[in-house]
Amino acid sequence: MMRRSFFMLAAKAAATHNSLAGVPEGGLSTTEEAASQPSNFFGKVEVATGSVTDASPSAAERPELLQSYVEPKPFVSARRLQLFTASMVLGITSMAVIYFLMTKSISENLEAQQMQLDTIAAKNKQAIEERDKLFKEFSAPSSLDDIKMKMSLYEKEMERNEVALHQSTSALHTEVLYRLKSWWNSCLTNIQDAADRFAKSIDSRNEAGVEYNIRALLENRGYEVVKLEKL
Repeated sequence: MMRRSFFMLAAKAAATHNSLAGVPEGGLSTTEEAASQPSNFFGKVEVATGSVTDASPSAAERPELLQSYVEPKPFVSARRLQLFTASMVLGITSMAVIYFLMTKSISENLEAQQMQLDTIAAKNKQAIEERDKLFKEFSAPSSLDDIKMKMSLYEKEMERNEVALHQSTSALHTEVLYRLKSWWNSCLTNIQDAADRFAKSIDSRNEAGVEYNIRALLENRGYEVVKLEKL
């Protein structure tokens, strides 16, 4: 900084000296002064210029201008590696959770569809079995004897059905009669028990009234009642 100011002062002094040397003692007018000056007047001025290195202060003169040493940071640091690992773990965990939920949903849908298919297949099988029971395989008779034999078999089957129906009807009738008789007997038994309890309660009440009257009569006549016994 001091060198630079020194060179600037030297340049100004040289320019002033040259301008004073060219002016006469009596002075010149403005027109004459302009005419007397050569065309390359300003070209004679020598400006002292120095290099940037000479103008800049050295490290010994201005140590505070030195930049502090910055240690270069590596591209892969421990914090970056930690953040990368955490983001990778978070991403893998999210993908695993999404995959698990999707597979669970798909498996549940497949199980529901399989259950529906099994239900439909079971219903179809049951319907086919019932249809086969209702519509048995029919074979037309080839002769009159076959017709007679089928008719006799049909009549025998009808007779067996009638006998079974009669037996079931008689058994049902017998069961109904038995249940009615049992119910009637139980009703009579309950009525008899209720009547007996009612008669006993009336007798006990009458006995208590008679006993009270006897005690009251004896006490009114001046007797002391110790104990009353039934005869």
